[in-house]
Amino acid sequence: MLDRLLRDERYEVVALVTTVDAASQRVSAHGVRRDLIAQQAESIGLPLLVVELPPQPSNDVYLARFAETLAPLQRAGVSTVSFGDLFLADLRDWRERSFAAIGMSSIFPLWGEPSHAIADAFTARGLAAVLCCVNGAYLDRGYLGRLYDARLFASLPDGVDRCGENGEFHTFTFDGPIFREPVRYVVGATRYEPLMAGSPVSGHWFCDLRPAETRPTRCPLCGGDNACAMTAGEPTCWCFSDRIPPAVLERIPPYARDVACICETCARR
Repeated sequence: MLDRLLRDERYEVVALVTTVDAASQRVSAHGVRRDLIAQQAESIGLPLLVVELPPQPSNDVYLARFAETLAPLQRAGVSTVSFGDLFLADLRDWRERSFAAIGMSSIFPLWGEPSHAIADAFTARGLAAVLCCVNGAYLDRGYLGRLYDARLFASLPDGVDRCGENGEFHTFTFDGPIFREPVRYVVGATRYEPLMAGSPVSGHWFCDLRPAETRPTRCPLCGGDNACAMTAGEPTCWCFSDRIPPAVLERIPPYARDVACICETCARR
């Protein structure tokens, strides 16, 4: 959505807005660290407005915090907020009514377009993302840390939307033509969070994406010491004789390929 708006002369994008849990300082639904979102906005070159929310906020609290955050923009003449929803009509209706109540109109640039077309356009544009959260009712934890690409699309079970529009998964976009440079990350520990008792939806698996630097001595998947023998001056390394599964190699972000070796632990995971 943002990529399309930035190329549309009818609009001027003045800021990015996200919500974070005030206690954990992570994006509420995705579990992504606030500092990674800040790096994302900096690389894109747009100001980031952060709406801090308490755990399980009421709708009134949610909108009040949004109104407080957006008020300076409204006073400067900004009147519209944009969403990337594709087809959930009840969610669109809620957004339109809720933001109209605080004096903002809503637009939906991707509305009605097929998910497979949006997913293909995303990758064709050179945008890159990684799965950071999966709904256990649709996908297992093995999908965490996978790159959002054609290989992933081909592996999704029947009924799983390619854009995760029904909440099947969430992603973190780290590179593409709208970025000055990639937002480098490594995949940390995973955790499972069950939903409240009685909920019809399963709990979610999260992986802890952490900011990272790309260095020849650090594994691009976990960030640990890769113990590469060649960086220590040896003529060969363990990876010369061990076959690393393609499914592991496919998880390496494009910016780290041919730069740093993965460690033995990640290679055998």
